Amino acid sequence: MCPLCKHTFALLPEFIQKFHRYAKDFIAFAIEKLKKFNFREVIEKLDKFLKDADISPITLYKWKNKPCFNSS
Repeated sequence: MCPLCKHTFALLPEFIQKFHRYAKDFIAFAIEKLKKFNFREVIEKLDKFLKDADISPITLYKWKNKPCFNSS
């Protein structure tokens, strides 16, 4: 806590993406799989990888098109 302004601050670990539920590695894994498989197949693979992932095709689409995740 800052003694001057009384606000708290957090330092996020490197594997966390701000405002996202899943770790960067998990999102990168999903995007990599989208290069080879369609959305439904990727969702099935993610459910096997992480139980109760409950990822929608819209979420995958947003991850795929977000510049900070799309390195290619």
